[in-house]
Amino acid sequence: MSLALASPQEVAAELIYPVIDELRSDFKTDLPKEPETLLLSEGTALDSLSLVALLVCVEERIESETGRKIRLVNEKAMSPSASPFRTLGTLADFVFELLGES
Repeated sequence: MSLALASPQEVAAELIYPVIDELRSDFKTDLPKEPETLLLSEGTALDSLSLVALLVCVEERIESETGRKIRLVNEKAMSPSASPFRTLGTLADFVFELLGES
């Protein structure tokens, strides 16, 4: 199956927000599906285990929906100054970028 994802907002709607819905019972909080929702900082709605679960499930959804295997945790993502895991918006931007590269 091939999705035509033309923007980071479409990536969020098609690949990230459905995962949040699936994992909602695992999260100890109701994670807002907004680009500015914090993922990796003080005051975040997720603990580290929930963040890992989210990332793994997003990778699985990408592969299921697009047939492409993408690894979100890579050398590029580990930059402390520009982590793509800061917010849902930066995660969507990162996924959009990775899908454009492969």
